[in-house]
Amino acid sequence: MDRNMSLRRGCSLSVAMVFFLFGYIYSVTAFTVILPWMQYTVKGIVHLGVLTSLTLTGLFSYCLTVIVHPGEVPRDYCVDAESGSPSMVEVKRKRSDKGKTQSRFCSKCQLPKPPRAHHCRICKKCVLRMDHHCVWVNNCVGHRNYKFFLLFLAYSLAAILQCTGLTFMYAVHNPMGSGDHYRRAPRTTARTKIPNSTVRVYSSTQARAASAALAVSAAMAQRQEYLDARARSRIEEQEIHNVDHHDVGFALNTSTPSLVGASGTYGMHDKYASRVESSKRSRAKSHRRSSEQPTTSTLLQVAMMCINIPLILGLGLLFGWHCYLVWTNRTTIEFHDGVRAKWLNSQGQRLSHPYDLGACDNLFEILGPDPWTWCVPCTRLKHDGLSFPSIADKRCMR
Repeated sequence: MDRNMSLRRGCSLSVAMVFFLFGYIYSVTAFTVILPWMQYTVKGIVHLGVLTSLTLTGLFSYCLTVIVHPGEVPRDYCVDAESGSPSMVEVKRKRSDKGKTQSRFCSKCQLPKPPRAHHCRICKKCVLRMDHHCVWVNNCVGHRNYKFFLLFLAYSLAAILQCTGLTFMYAVHNPMGSGDHYRRAPRTTARTKIPNSTVRVYSSTQARAASAALAVSAAMAQRQEYLDARARSRIEEQEIHNVDHHDVGFALNTSTPSLVGASGTYGMHDKYASRVESSKRSRAKSHRRSSEQPTTSTLLQVAMMCINIPLILGLGLLFGWHCYLVWTNRTTIEFHDGVRAKWLNSQGQRLSHPYDLGACDNLFEILGPDPWTWCVPCTRLKHDGLSFPSIADKRCMR
C-alpha cells in the first residue's frame, strides 16, 4: 500500500516539471557553457564534476522527499499523561470551552494526536511533526522526510548558483556567442620534430627499422605540405577565374604578347585588385552578420537565466526560512501558532517554544545524532516522532 502511494505521488505534473528543470539547467550549463569554454581541462573537469555531484545529490534528496512517507499516527497509539513530564502533559493537552483540559484528539482520523502532529486535509491523515504540505513534492513534509527536503533545497540552490555564475562569466568572456563551438586544436602540417634525445640502438636491424620509419614520416609530411600548397593554389586560381575578364584589354599570343588596348592594359591590375578587395569585404561583412546573430546555445542560455533568477530568489528565501526553523527547532505551523499565542497573550509575558533546546541540540534532534551524516541524504533519527524532549525534560536531566 505504501509503495503504491509512493509511486502515485511520483507520477504528477509538479514532480515531472521539477525533473525537467533539473535536466534542462544541467544540460545547458554542461554542454553549452563548460565544455565549449573549458573543454576537458582540469578546470573544466572540476566544474563539471562539482555540478554533477550537486545535481545528482539534490535530485536524489528530492526523490526521497517525494517517496518517503512523513510519518503517520499508528492505530494503537494512546496518550499516557502519567508517564510524561508535566511540561509534556501540558503540551499534549488543550483547554476546552468549559475550562477543563482534554487530550488532543483528531475528529477526522478518530485518533489521539501525539505532540507536534497535525491533520493534513490533502493527505487526509495526521502527520507526525508536520511542517507543511508541499505541492512541488506532492507530499507532506514531516518527521521522516524533513531532512531530505532541507538537503534538496541546499543542493539545488548551490547547483543553480554555480550554473548562473558560470553562464554569466561565459557571457562576459565570449560576447554574442562567439565561442559556441568546440575549440579544436589547429592541425599542424609542419614536419615532425624529432626530440633531441639519445636513442639507444641495440642491433643494426632496429637501426634500419628506425631510419625507415623516420624516412616514411618525413615523406608523409612533405606529401602533406605539397597537398596543402596545391589546394591553396587552386583556391587562388578559382578567385582569379571568378573575376570578369571582359574589360581586360590584352591578348596572349603563342610567341610574343601583343597589346590590344592600352587603356585596358593600364586598368587591368587596378580593376582586379578592386574586385578582390570587394569580395573580401563582402565575406567579412557576412561573417560579422552571422556572428552577431544569436545562436541556439545563446537562446538556451538566456532562457536558463530567466528561469534561474526566480529560482534563486525563491529557493534562497525558503532555505533561509527553514534554517531559522531548524535553529529554533520549530515547524511552520508551530511558528504561526506561537505568533498567534503572543498576540492573544494579554498579560505581556514572554512565551518560549517548549522544544527549543538550543542551537546545537536542535541540530542533533532534526538532522540526526551523527554530524558526519548531516549532509548525506540518509535517515537516522533520534526519536520515533511520537514524543520529543522539551525544555523541562532538559532541566530535569540537569
